[in-house]
Amino acid sequence: MTGPMTAGRASDPKARCFDLIVADRGHEAIPLLRAWLRQAPQDAVAWQLLGNACRQEQDGEGAWQAFDRMVALRPADPKAMLGLATTALDSGRPAARLFGQLVARGQGTADILLSAVTALTAEGEVAVAEQLLERALGERPDWVDGHDALVSLRWRYGDPARLDASFAVATQRVAAPALWSAWIRTLSQAERYDAAAQVLGQARALLGDRLEFDAAEASMAMRAGDHRRADALFHATSGLNDIGTTIAHIRHAIRTGQLDRAQALIDPMLAGPGASMVWPYQSILWRLRGDDRAAWLDGDPPFHRTAPLGLAKGELAAVADLLRAREAQRRYPLGQSPRGGTQTEGELFLHHAPAIRRLRGAVVQAVRDYARDLPQDATHPFLGTPRTDIRFSGSWSITLRGGGYHTCHTHPKGWMSGVLYLAVPSRGELGEETNGALELGRPPEDLETGLSRYTHVAPQEGRVVLFPSTMWHSTIPFETGTRLTVAFDVMTPRF
Repeated sequence: MTGPMTAGRASDPKARCFDLIVADRGHEAIPLLRAWLRQAPQDAVAWQLLGNACRQEQDGEGAWQAFDRMVALRPADPKAMLGLATTALDSGRPAARLFGQLVARGQGTADILLSAVTALTAEGEVAVAEQLLERALGERPDWVDGHDALVSLRWRYGDPARLDASFAVATQRVAAPALWSAWIRTLSQAERYDAAAQVLGQARALLGDRLEFDAAEASMAMRAGDHRRADALFHATSGLNDIGTTIAHIRHAIRTGQLDRAQALIDPMLAGPGASMVWPYQSILWRLRGDDRAAWLDGDPPFHRTAPLGLAKGELAAVADLLRAREAQRRYPLGQSPRGGTQTEGELFLHHAPAIRRLRGAVVQAVRDYARDLPQDATHPFLGTPRTDIRFSGSWSITLRGGGYHTCHTHPKGWMSGVLYLAVPSRGELGEETNGALELGRPPEDLETGLSRYTHVAPQEGRVVLFPSTMWHSTIPFETGTRLTVAFDVMTPRF
């Protein structure tokens, strides 16, 4: 955020718009820039600012047109090419060639390489994307984000046997603790716990005792039910400033009935940047103690709405056809909630296809309608926000097949979350009455709380379910058939 603008900057329209964008007020900059460009259509910097403002406001088409114009005016400007390439990738247009040109011009920063990998993957060039990452990791073996990208590629596109191979090679070349921690995390997410324990042992032998290794072992001990060992290790990591470790410690405390200890860990986080991660655990503690504040937090009845989306069957069918083509054989992302299905990559609601743009508009209206009818409470993490500014922090589609389900989870990057049902198995394919239903309020089973769900919502084609992002939710497995959904998170509104 910038401070108050000086009189000089306020009189310069481009400087003023730059300050607005930095302050996350792109919606105010856009009309000013459009007015300026009507007078100065050859101003490449103004087109760049307009592109950035449109991206900030999730106007993909406006951003594409602005950066396309900037490239026409300054074809050799790497900022113009990067803006166009990034917008192309966001909107589902071919972007690999554009990122390739940037790399060829010597602009191959880490972020650009990762974007090039994503673009190549989206265009079916998985082998080329893998080779690009392998070359980059050969030059910089301690690049953790690059290893994570390669892991994701191999997990999602059918090479799980080599999932962690790059870590094994890199750790022979560099003694970086972060590299070993990432390797252990990868194996744990893939549920290869014995292998993770072996790698942890190797890391300790090479680098000695470290708090991050204690944290990893604490989670392993908790998972294995060795509560005494986990207890000692979590106490030892109290000086480690890491949200993930604190969350694991909270989960351990709840699982072992140490509710006061869990509360002491939660309290300092409720007013900080990790609040959205700990509110779900605060709900559990209040419910276990019979505290009325649980009903205040989650609602009584629980906050949620089920409503028809408002699109015709033909419009929903067009979306479903596009999504089936996009998902191809992509496995669900490592560490995420789906089991037995596939998931699209990228931000779905930024896609340029008219069918997706109509879908986004309908979802925005459904969110507005629900938000308008919610009660107001300035002290509440869900009810205490403004209600008019709708942007998304994530949007994707998921296809589940027979036996598929979602594990219990929440959405820390969202304020409100939702799921739209595009295709649902028949009643006979689902099996038992509640099969395939969305469960709201039941905590993860491994926490052993004994708490039940608040309610469940049966899947219905063409309907959307909206609920707070901090509410525990999961789905019940179904027997056969295919379930196609769109899921999304709404950002906390700004104004």
